[in-house]
Amino acid sequence: MANHPVFRQLREAAGRKRGFYEIRRRLINHIFPLLVSGTDMATCLITLNISELAKQLSTKDEDGNITARVTEYRVCRLIKELLKFGVLEAVEDGDVIKWDSFNRKRFPTHVAISDLGWRMIGINLDKLRQQRQERLDAEYEGLVAPGEQITVRAARKRWLEQMRHNTLISRRESAVKNKLKRKLRPQPFDERMAAIADHLARSMPY
Repeated sequence: MANHPVFRQLREAAGRKRGFYEIRRRLINHIFPLLVSGTDMATCLITLNISELAKQLSTKDEDGNITARVTEYRVCRLIKELLKFGVLEAVEDGDVIKWDSFNRKRFPTHVAISDLGWRMIGINLDKLRQQRQERLDAEYEGLVAPGEQITVRAARKRWLEQMRHNTLISRRESAVKNKLKRKLRPQPFDERMAAIADHLARSMPY
């Protein structure tokens, strides 16, 4: 993929004066299969996060231990580069809230493989759109009601809203746990155990 003519033809438009260094060429070659395997067929959104991509791109030995780690920062820079070339596309709407005011953190940014990216991979876009529409018309992951017609834009919006909702829940649960840890740390073991038992009784279903 790093030798694809698109990367040469669009080099100046992407703001580059020369080709990729060898380490980036290797990352480009290895990240494309991960992007395809982690793509939701209906929305073309990439569901893998930066941490998972970095982990998958890292070199491992026979036992699965990482021997040469690819950092999340390097993967972020690579994603930004692919966005500049138009191989990936940002899917966030301008009116979508990207700031989590409760936790004072940004929500994760999501990208999708563009039509140019699919053509570079060798995908038949007509078949892809047909399969995408069939998937949109079906029930999948609880996002579409039976018999409901939905566009790619609407499906992406629902998917992003669901992901942000899940992020909020995860962050708030983590905040509650950390608050409880700080509160219980100075107490004796028996009191901590009793407090945890009370907490579980209140918070968990019967």
